[in-house]
Amino acid sequence: MLHTIFSAVLLCLIAPQESGKITVEINNLRNNKGQVCISFFKDGKGYYDKPALAAHSALIPIVNGKASYISPNLPYGNYAAVAIHDENMTEKMDFATLGYPIEGIAVSNNAMGRFWQIKDFDAAKISLNSSVVKMPLKMVY
Repeated sequence: MLHTIFSAVLLCLIAPQESGKITVEINNLRNNKGQVCISFFKDGKGYYDKPALAAHSALIPIVNGKASYISPNLPYGNYAAVAIHDENMTEKMDFATLGYPIEGIAVSNNAMGRFWQIKDFDAAKISLNSSVVKMPLKMVY
Protein backbone atom coordinates (compact mmCIF):
# COMPACT_ATOMS: atom_id res chain seq x y z
CA MET A 1 0.00 0.00 0.00
CA LEU A 2 2.74 2.45 0.96
CA HIS A 3 4.57 1.59 -2.26
CA THR A 4 1.44 2.45 -4.32
CA ILE A 5 1.03 5.82 -2.59
CA PHE A 6 4.72 6.62 -3.07
CA SER A 7 4.49 5.71 -6.78
CA ALA A 8 1.42 7.93 -7.26
CA VAL A 9 3.13 10.89 -5.59
CA LEU A 10 6.27 10.36 -7.67
CA LEU A 11 4.22 10.26 -10.90
CA CYS A 12 2.57 13.56 -9.98
CA LEU A 13 5.95 15.15 -9.39
CA ILE A 14 7.48 14.05 -12.69
CA ALA A 15 4.38 14.31 -14.89
CA PRO A 16 4.99 16.77 -17.72
CA GLN A 17 3.36 20.13 -17.22
CA GLU A 18 1.35 21.42 -20.15
CA SER A 19 2.99 24.45 -21.70
CA GLY A 20 2.93 26.60 -24.78
CA LYS A 21 4.49 29.60 -26.47
CA ILE A 22 3.19 33.15 -26.85
CA THR A 23 3.85 34.76 -30.23
CA VAL A 24 4.04 38.55 -30.08
CA GLU A 25 3.89 40.93 -33.04
CA ILE A 26 4.34 44.64 -32.33
CA ASN A 27 3.69 46.98 -35.24
CA ASN A 28 3.53 50.77 -35.55
CA LEU A 29 6.81 51.51 -33.75
CA ARG A 30 7.67 55.12 -34.57
CA ASN A 31 11.30 54.36 -35.45
CA ASN A 32 13.97 51.67 -35.40
CA LYS A 33 15.89 53.16 -32.47
CA GLY A 34 16.64 51.04 -29.43
CA GLN A 35 14.75 47.88 -28.56
CA VAL A 36 11.47 46.63 -27.16
CA CYS A 37 11.45 45.38 -23.56
CA ILE A 38 8.62 42.95 -22.87
CA SER A 39 7.46 41.24 -19.69
CA PHE A 40 4.88 38.46 -19.38
CA PHE A 41 3.01 38.35 -16.08
CA LYS A 42 1.32 35.08 -15.05
CA ASP A 43 -1.90 35.18 -13.06
CA GLY A 44 -1.39 38.86 -12.16
CA LYS A 45 1.80 38.37 -10.15
CA GLY A 46 3.76 41.64 -10.38
CA TYR A 47 1.54 43.05 -13.12
CA TYR A 48 2.33 45.65 -14.54
CA ASP A 49 4.91 47.63 -12.60
CA LYS A 50 7.15 44.94 -11.09
CA PRO A 51 9.04 43.39 -14.00
CA ALA A 52 11.29 41.49 -11.57
CA LEU A 53 8.22 39.35 -10.74
CA ALA A 54 7.38 38.63 -14.39
CA ALA A 55 7.16 34.99 -15.46
CA HIS A 56 9.36 35.86 -18.44
CA SER A 57 11.02 38.97 -19.85
CA ALA A 58 12.94 39.63 -23.05
CA LEU A 59 14.64 42.30 -25.13
CA ILE A 60 13.48 42.37 -28.74
CA PRO A 61 15.30 44.03 -31.66
CA ILE A 62 13.34 46.37 -33.91
CA VAL A 63 13.42 45.73 -37.66
CA ASN A 64 11.61 47.96 -40.15
CA GLY A 65 9.32 49.43 -37.49
CA LYS A 66 8.29 46.02 -36.15
CA ALA A 67 9.28 43.75 -33.29
CA SER A 68 8.45 40.04 -33.23
CA TYR A 69 9.05 37.52 -30.48
CA ILE A 70 8.21 33.93 -29.60
CA SER A 71 8.43 33.11 -25.91
CA PRO A 72 9.98 29.90 -24.63
CA ASN A 73 7.51 27.30 -23.37
CA LEU A 74 5.51 28.76 -20.50
CA PRO A 75 3.16 26.80 -18.22
CA TYR A 76 -0.50 27.02 -19.22
CA GLY A 77 -2.37 29.82 -17.48
CA ASN A 78 -3.41 33.44 -17.82
CA TYR A 79 -0.80 35.95 -18.96
CA ALA A 80 -0.68 39.67 -19.60
CA ALA A 81 2.16 41.43 -21.39
CA VAL A 82 3.56 44.91 -21.04
CA ALA A 83 6.11 46.19 -23.57
CA ILE A 84 7.96 49.46 -23.90
CA HIS A 85 9.79 50.97 -26.86
CA ASP A 86 13.10 51.53 -25.11
CA GLU A 87 14.55 54.03 -27.59
CA ASN A 88 17.59 54.93 -25.45
CA MET A 89 18.31 51.33 -24.33
CA THR A 90 18.03 51.96 -20.58
CA GLU A 91 15.69 48.93 -20.13
CA LYS A 92 13.14 51.09 -18.31
CA MET A 93 10.37 53.54 -19.16
CA ASP A 94 11.38 57.19 -19.29
CA PHE A 95 8.96 59.91 -18.18
CA ALA A 96 8.61 63.62 -18.86
CA THR A 97 8.68 66.16 -16.05
CA LEU A 98 4.88 66.11 -15.87
CA GLY A 99 4.88 62.33 -15.35
CA TYR A 100 3.70 61.03 -18.72
CA PRO A 101 5.78 58.46 -20.63
CA ILE A 102 8.02 59.73 -23.41
CA GLU A 103 8.59 56.28 -24.88
CA GLY A 104 5.96 53.97 -26.34
CA ILE A 105 4.05 51.43 -24.28
CA ALA A 106 1.92 48.44 -25.29
CA VAL A 107 -0.32 46.25 -23.14
CA SER A 108 -1.98 42.99 -24.18
CA ASN A 109 -5.60 43.35 -25.29
CA ASN A 110 -4.85 47.09 -25.66
CA ALA A 111 -5.81 47.37 -21.98
CA MET A 112 -5.04 51.05 -21.65
CA GLY A 113 -7.30 53.88 -20.63
CA ARG A 114 -6.92 57.59 -21.15
CA PHE A 115 -3.64 59.28 -20.35
CA TRP A 116 -1.60 56.04 -20.49
CA GLN A 117 -3.50 54.49 -17.60
CA ILE A 118 -2.97 50.73 -17.67
CA LYS A 119 -6.06 48.69 -16.89
CA ASP A 120 -6.10 45.77 -14.47
CA PHE A 121 -4.81 42.27 -15.13
CA ASP A 122 -8.26 40.88 -15.99
CA ALA A 123 -8.60 43.39 -18.85
CA ALA A 124 -5.15 42.55 -20.21
CA LYS A 125 -4.94 38.77 -19.76
CA ILE A 126 -4.96 36.14 -22.45
CA SER A 127 -5.28 32.43 -21.83
CA LEU A 128 -2.32 30.27 -22.80
CA ASN A 129 -4.04 26.93 -23.27
CA SER A 130 -2.51 25.51 -26.44
CA SER A 131 0.94 25.02 -27.95
CA VAL A 132 0.98 28.51 -29.52
CA VAL A 133 -1.12 31.59 -28.76
CA LYS A 134 -0.87 34.87 -30.68
CA MET A 135 -0.74 38.14 -28.77
CA PRO A 136 -0.70 41.24 -31.01
CA LEU A 137 0.42 44.40 -29.25
CA LYS A 138 -0.21 48.00 -30.29
CA MET A 139 2.46 50.51 -29.29
CA VAL A 140 1.02 53.80 -28.01
CA TYR A 141 3.03 57.02 -27.76
